[in-house]
Amino acid sequence: MPFFLLALIPLTFTQIDYSRVVEGWPEMELIETKVSRAEASERCRKTQADVCSGTSGVIFITSCYQWNFDQKKAWIWYSRDSDLEHERAHHRGHPHVGEGENSVMACYLREWQAKKAKAQ
Repeated sequence: MPFFLLALIPLTFTQIDYSRVVEGWPEMELIETKVSRAEASERCRKTQADVCSGTSGVIFITSCYQWNFDQKKAWIWYSRDSDLEHERAHHRGHPHVGEGENSVMACYLREWQAKKAKAQ
């Protein structure tokens, strides 16, 4: 599972919790790419449904934040009507409001750390 993402999904968890940062969130190179709404939706939808996010069937995605901890790289795919600051906040380690300590981002980080520790 090389890529992980958070999608900007209207009406659900769209607010960023600026008061919290996921503990241990690593610094990564950020690559921002503006694409059509259709391409943003396609790129973001590909890796959206999984064990940590528990989301699926989302119809409308205008942007998302994807990362690869091993490569120390992150990507923002966005269309012209996206909230780019929302995705940049994820890059700085901020989860969505209401996710608490078990945020999607924290889940991915713990999962990656466990795999890394097991491999050593």
